Amino acid sequence: VDPNRVRVIQELNEEVEPIKWGPEREKAFRILKGALLKAPASGIPDYTKPFKLYCVEMKGVTNAVVVQTLGPHERPVAYYSYILDPVIRGTPFCIRAVAAAAGLVE
Repeated sequence: VDPNRVRVIQELNEEVEPIKWGPEREKAFRILKGALLKAPASGIPDYTKPFKLYCVEMKGVTNAVVVQTLGPHERPVAYYSYILDPVIRGTPFCIRAVAAAAGLVE
């Protein structure tokens, strides 16, 4: 999913006035909804097994999935996405990657 489309929806949480819903927000919502419906369904976590965290930072947005091994395959048990702090977004890629991972394990 294009991070700019996700940002349009995430900005709704910052507004204190009633939400002004327009064509741009409707399109962003439909794209995000479609992407979520295509993603593999998450399973119920088994807290007796170890977890693995995979994350990627792109254009200031961190996306992550937590997985557990089920037989020969890894299955997702949680998804997470957030926008990095503006100061961090201005740093080199290697710093953004570390900040993204650190933000996920906090």
